[in-house]
Amino acid sequence: MTTAPGSAPRSVRSAEALINVTLQNVPNLPNFVTLDRYKLFNTVVDGTTLTFYNVDSYVATPVNGVYTFENVKVYQGRQLEYYYTVGAGNTPANKYVIPNQSVDTRTIQVAVQYSGTSSYSESYSTVDNIVNLGPTTTAYFLEENTEGFYQIYFGDDVVGRNLNAGDVIRISYIASDGAAGNVAGNIALNWTTTTVAGESTGDRSVSTVSKPVGGSDRETTDDIRFNAISGFTSQNRAVTDQDYINLVLRQAPS
Repeated sequence: MTTAPGSAPRSVRSAEALINVTLQNVPNLPNFVTLDRYKLFNTVVDGTTLTFYNVDSYVATPVNGVYTFENVKVYQGRQLEYYYTVGAGNTPANKYVIPNQSVDTRTIQVAVQYSGTSSYSESYSTVDNIVNLGPTTTAYFLEENTEGFYQIYFGDDVVGRNLNAGDVIRISYIASDGAAGNVAGNIALNWTTTTVAGESTGDRSVSTVSKPVGGSDRETTDDIRFNAISGFTSQNRAVTDQDYINLVLRQAPS
């Protein structure tokens, strides 16, 4: 069964932090350096190591030989990937399951390697509704299956682009510890990470801009009932005061 786009229950939410990453004495002093996606950052809280990853890439240019990546958003959890090879006759009825119930669906990134042999992968974006989707739109749809796992599916070459036999789907995501990743405001954090651009350990520093907050556990049955009613009432509008309240509640659980 295929559910309506945007109807998937709210997933676990990773605690989010903002950090600055500063590098100096980078070999060859390039014009810019890149902090690639899914760089691992560690910090220890009460004897427990918390792991964080950035899901976006960042670019820094040198100022007096120093490179600073500012306000890097990192998500608590474990970075995972899962691959599928598309079979013959793919339709929206073909589902591709994310085999981890702790996935933070906000961090899902989907890429498709056409024919499985091309060196080029195209990114696909999630959609909440089908308005303005055409036959070539690179979109995927997200839903929850009857076993409580999230799964994605693709279009039919009418509403969203379909996939062909042999295409390889890569699903990347953060599996989160939810509320357990939040850090109290009075706890000092020391971050560690590995080399970014060939610099030595002593030439790399990570500082906290804002501490990890916002982590929450998966939507409960009562939450689902409430959000289903409020979502139906607003129909994804943002017109009345109550519409805005409903949309905020969907995106920012209490």
